[in-house]
Amino acid sequence: MDDLGRTSARTFASTPAAASEARRFVRGVLARLPIELVDDVATMVSELASNAIRHVSTDFTVSVEQGPAEVRVAVTDTGPGLPRLRNPSPDDANGRGLVIVRALARRWGVDETPGRAGKTVWFTVAVPRSCGGRRRARESATAGRAQAPRPTQPPAGAGRASQAGAGRPSQAGTGTCTLRRWRASMSHMRSGR
Repeated sequence: MDDLGRTSARTFASTPAAASEARRFVRGVLARLPIELVDDVATMVSELASNAIRHVSTDFTVSVEQGPAEVRVAVTDTGPGLPRLRNPSPDDANGRGLVIVRALARRWGVDETPGRAGKTVWFTVAVPRSCGGRRRARESATAGRAQAPRPTQPPAGAGRASQAGAGRPSQAGTGTCTLRRWRASMSHMRSGR
């Protein structure tokens, strides 16, 4: 793991609005990063928050550790059971949350809470040098002018696979900036191409 510099965390009540609130929270925390990366992280947080709301109905905490080359996000709940990766068909309405996380994350995993119910589902994403697209300009709170995004580093380890299981990373996705490719592949599956 990279030398992480900043950590932010927030606890959310298990309500239908909590997934969108968690998405807004991570967007705010990561506002200085490339928008493609922020979109990917917000999508994964929304999926994990939705899983916590739907399957365990407990409050959950989202924590974001931001370093110069990597971001680690964790969603922790106090509910029983562990999530499992599914293989949904294109017609299935559910079961894509961890599939999305696996596709977009550099690494991901599940850690059980020792001695009590609960778990933490976490993922990491590399902070890329460039995603080949737009970058988000952050408005300066004091001067009211846009600042250039800070320099970042290239993704490392994209596509590496490791053993799945509680407390260990699962198969790595292709890194950041893959949401568009994932959506395109899903649309091909639905159309039968």
